[in-house]
Amino acid sequence: MPDAPLFQPCLLPYIRHILVFDKAGGMHCLKLLVIPIVFSFPIDLGLHTVRYDHHKIVRFPTTPETLRLVQEHDYDLWKCSKDELHVRVTSSELAQLERFEHSILVEDIQREIDREATGQRLSKRDLSAWHTSYHSYDEIMDWLHALAEANPGLVSLNSSIGKSIEGRDIPALHLTSNNGKRKSQFWLQGLQHAREWISGSSMQYLADALVTGYSNDPSIRWMLNNFEIIILPVTNPDGYDYTWTTDRLWRKNRRLVKENVYGVDLNRNWPDHWGLGGSSHDPTTNTYLGASPGSEPEVVSLMKHYLRQPRIIGAIDFHSYGELIMWPFGWTHNKSPWDKGFAALGEGMRAAISAVNPKNRYAAEMDATLYIASGGADDWFFGEEVSKKQGFVTTGLTVELSPASDSPSFILPPERILPVGKEVLAMVQYFISHVYKNPAPIQWHANGNSSLQGS
Repeated sequence: MPDAPLFQPCLLPYIRHILVFDKAGGMHCLKLLVIPIVFSFPIDLGLHTVRYDHHKIVRFPTTPETLRLVQEHDYDLWKCSKDELHVRVTSSELAQLERFEHSILVEDIQREIDREATGQRLSKRDLSAWHTSYHSYDEIMDWLHALAEANPGLVSLNSSIGKSIEGRDIPALHLTSNNGKRKSQFWLQGLQHAREWISGSSMQYLADALVTGYSNDPSIRWMLNNFEIIILPVTNPDGYDYTWTTDRLWRKNRRLVKENVYGVDLNRNWPDHWGLGGSSHDPTTNTYLGASPGSEPEVVSLMKHYLRQPRIIGAIDFHSYGELIMWPFGWTHNKSPWDKGFAALGEGMRAAISAVNPKNRYAAEMDATLYIASGGADDWFFGEEVSKKQGFVTTGLTVELSPASDSPSFILPPERILPVGKEVLAMVQYFISHVYKNPAPIQWHANGNSSLQGS
């Protein structure tokens, strides 16, 4: 893929009617012209009202004791792998943890936020490429409309599969060639967690790369000729908008739970095995699971649109960060009957990423390898309810995108958008090919257990 795809959505074709006076023959003649005009009203990222001065990102070795402490005190866990934990702490919180082996990865998070804001303002000046900066919710919506309008033979935009808690539209792109085939589908979503901007920008890059590559890349042409790819780049629009205006590190949606307390963790609100661990009943925490399974309109909208589709055989929920490819189950430490199949898929995706970035540090593991996290999207994709309604099993994954440890933060510089986007394209191409050839051979039983078909 070229660094700047052929479609340049920054030059959005907003149409405005302009009256031009032409004094021809002494008569005033009005000519109605339709011309493209570019409007740009970027949000000033320096206006955040929530600040993180002197907050640090600290690395601890992953041990039962450090993991238990982080969960018990509900520290803001940014990364969790088998080797290390990354935790955001204040200076006073760090003093309580100094007895543990640790190293400081980021001395002052606010400096990183301020540096990102400066980089955004500079990159906004370059109108030649969309993927050189992050974009606000309103800008993304305009971009999606422009992409669909410019490529009607490949792209269909459902601009609102449902509304967020504050009434914003949740968009979905459907990409496929119009060749009349009945096609299996793949579902790819990002930005459930608002602060994980790279997951949304990667979905935008992926859509652009598929459209641009259709004419000159045989592997992309094969995908769009044989499958329908559904991309949902902003599944938590209220939370995402809030990260631009108020709090860059906001994670949840924007439900008012009680006076001055906002937000449900959407990726703890999906109905499959909801509330079985790894989430909190305290609405002040980052992992608050909501009042009931599927209580949030964002989750309900996603589930309804998903179940309206005739044949989704693979689905990925994209997050950041940590460079992890993870599979069900998240609600239990027990392995799924198809754990070896998931592992083979994960290793293949990891190899595909290495082909475009040999320095990546992706690992492939089961969701609950380290800790339980129930109510997640990938358990729902793969789970009993969806499988029985569809009549087949969807291969569902969660992917934690870059960085690993080289730039330990949700605040990934804009210059990383293109490299991470290329990693996502590579892993998705492998995922689609592998799942098509190796569907999950799972059957669900009346008692809620699952097994390999025929066993």
